Formats: sequence, C-alpha cells, structure tokens
Amino acid sequence: MIARGNVRRGVLGLIAAGLLAGVATAIVVLPSAKGEPTPEPTPTDTATATATPTPPATPAADPCLASNLTETISKVNAGISQYLQSHPETNAALADVARQSPFSAQSAFTAWFDARPEEAAALHTLQQPLVDLSNQCGYQVTPGQVLGALSDL
Repeated sequence: MIARGNVRRGVLGLIAAGLLAGVATAIVVLPSAKGEPTPEPTPTDTATATATPTPPATPAADPCLASNLTETISKVNAGISQYLQSHPETNAALADVARQSPFSAQSAFTAWFDARPEEAAALHTLQQPLVDLSNQCGYQVTPGQVLGALSDL
C-alpha cells in the first residue's frame, strides 16, 4: 500500500518545486553558460602535433551532487507534467487543491487520491527516481524546501 502522505507531500512538493525550478535553474545555470569557450589546445612541437592527446582521468561522478538532484527533479517534474496534461480531471483537481489553505488542501488531496488509487500509484511511480535518489544520498530536506530557501535569497 502506498502511503498517501508520502505521495501527497511528494506531488505537492514537486508542483511547488516546479514553479521555482525554472528560476533557480536560470540563476544557477545561465551565468556559467555565458562563460568563455574552452580554447583549442595548440601544439608546441611536431611530436605533440601528431600524437593523440589522452584526456585526463576524471573521477566517477558523485550522484549526490546538486546538479544531479536538479536534473532528477527536472525529469520527475516533466513526467508529472506530461501525466497531468494527459489527465485533465486530475490536473484541474490538483490546481484547485493548490489554491486552498494548507489544512484544506491536505484533506482535499487525500480525498481525491483515496477515491483514485490508480492515479496515486501512477504519480508515485513517476516520483520514484527522486525518492530513490533521496534515499541513496540521505537527503534530509525535500526539493521544495531547498527551492523555498533559494527563493528567499
């Protein structure tokens, strides 16, 4: 059985995170995208000009870096967005829930998905990569909390 509270927190957190993700991504990514291009290496002599350079060894990427977290959030948000676009009744219901007070939203969200367990399961499956990453990396805060903190900067 899927814990309704986990699905509710996850989906509502991702909806809220999605609103801030574009701004946060733009703040973090765009300045580095404007950087100078890496210059092509120039050979210093004939021997190095004909030899094929070997790339430096790169350490294995840490899956728990912020860049991987934001990429996973983006993929999960895209999947949920596609799901909601193809399920207009759920899309409209969650938009209505998001306009309610937190106390009312929690009750409405629970009631909606209690009556539609197959939709709760589908959304749970869509957010599973983020749950897996959070478990793997030991994240103690939700993406929504991180993005909320960034919006306060």
